[in-house]
Amino acid sequence: MPISKADRLRHSEWSAAGHRESMKNIAIIFAGGTGERFGNSEVPKQFLTVAGKPILVYTLEPFQRHEEIDGIILVALKGWLDYCQEMINSRHLNKVLAVVPGGMNSQESIRIGLEAAYEHIGEDAIA
Repeated sequence: MPISKADRLRHSEWSAAGHRESMKNIAIIFAGGTGERFGNSEVPKQFLTVAGKPILVYTLEPFQRHEEIDGIILVALKGWLDYCQEMINSRHLNKVLAVVPGGMNSQESIRIGLEAAYEHIGEDAIA
């Protein structure tokens, strides 16, 4: 079910002056796969560690460093949300605005990610 405009406004970021902060470029990262094709049943592939950090961090870091990216929405597996939040905090990935649970399929996860991003964009943004 889509988020109403009233709900989007209620959950939006507000500046000290009372205006919604305008974010122009929000990256939506989908990390909801189970890694079934990868053949690892215990840990989804995006959370496997390579050279000292989870694969997902390798995905998030370029967006964190990119000067034209204002924020990041991470759509992740429901059972891994706490892990994701801990990983984001420990790696100081401060552009991550929200970690949201993915849906039952790719299309639902995309909708959820877009709705989460919409909560953070300015009124003048094109969605």
